[in-house]
Amino acid sequence: MSSSAALPADQTEIATSLPTLTSTRLYPPRLRTNLVERSSLIARLSDDPERRLTVITAPAGYGKSTLAAQWVTQLALPTAWVKLEATDDEPQTFFELILNALKLIDRDLAAGTAALLTQDGRDAEEIVQQLIEDLSTTTRSFVLVLDDYQVIEAEAIHRAMDLLLQRLPAAARLILISRTTPPLRLARLQTSGELLLVAQSDLQFSLEETLQYVHTYLDLDLTPSEVEVIHERTEGWVTGLQLVGSALHGRTRDQTMQFIQEFVGSVELGDQYLWEEVLERQPEEVRSFLLRTAVLDRFNASLCDAVTAAGTGDELLRHCERDNLFILPLVGQGTWYRYHHLFADALREQLGRTICEEEIAGLHQRASAWLEAN
Repeated sequence: MSSSAALPADQTEIATSLPTLTSTRLYPPRLRTNLVERSSLIARLSDDPERRLTVITAPAGYGKSTLAAQWVTQLALPTAWVKLEATDDEPQTFFELILNALKLIDRDLAAGTAALLTQDGRDAEEIVQQLIEDLSTTTRSFVLVLDDYQVIEAEAIHRAMDLLLQRLPAAARLILISRTTPPLRLARLQTSGELLLVAQSDLQFSLEETLQYVHTYLDLDLTPSEVEVIHERTEGWVTGLQLVGSALHGRTRDQTMQFIQEFVGSVELGDQYLWEEVLERQPEEVRSFLLRTAVLDRFNASLCDAVTAAGTGDELLRHCERDNLFILPLVGQGTWYRYHHLFADALREQLGRTICEEEIAGLHQRASAWLEAN
């Protein structure tokens, strides 16, 4: 792939030389044959062949990695895919993993970087500068995907990534996938058109896509009006649709109709998923804030402060919005928000198991007092 290499190296041979646990993280997710085609989204991703940076951010379960895998399959370009983990939050490990992914498409593409990584005391900036120099030698386009970037917290890595974004070689396309907005200098790149940002609102299934998903993927015999009820409650959240599908499989027609009529989002599997994948991972301060503000149908920072009596409403709302914690701004209502329906249900369910009824009543009383005063 590089200008000095006539053909890409054999991927199978290289993969077998990598540590097993690492090599399993260097491939995109397997795409199912009956997957919903995100045609409009992929068309948007592909509308500018010169755009070299794409950032896909949304909470857990919105199909971020699946969308990226669909897209790179259509691009038909050599792809280096890296699925990051918390153990990669150190420059040496982080760039070694990227190097291993690049070796799968061309063993010689980043030879200088490989040599540098064998030397002690090299900092992230030195490593990324060498990587940029190496990648600049190739004339054949390729894609580098960094999946689950939210696990990276090291400032040294973020600074190195900013440098890579500023000087991204012409042949490279970079895709960042994250549950949270990466703490990188993206504003200028987005303003100049060099960056496409795909967010939660973009990844939500449309009603048409939900219909296709329910009938084709979940294989459920539901009427369009029944699917519409499910779509409105899940708000196009893919994992929410999967959980509803799990709850409906095996039910009789009468049981299915009853479930949909009573469906308010409080599906036990959904509560468990959201607890394990989202709530349990949050710091205690954030988790407490989420649980207590769940008594509100809509809220702003001042109302949150009144309910929690913590005085951190503005800071934590910004944190929740930045980290895509299923919080949705209300259009045309300034700084007001609400939680995703299923997330709110899960929060309230957990709140009822966490604190006593008297304390919950106190939350409602403080909210009522604020609303009356304002």
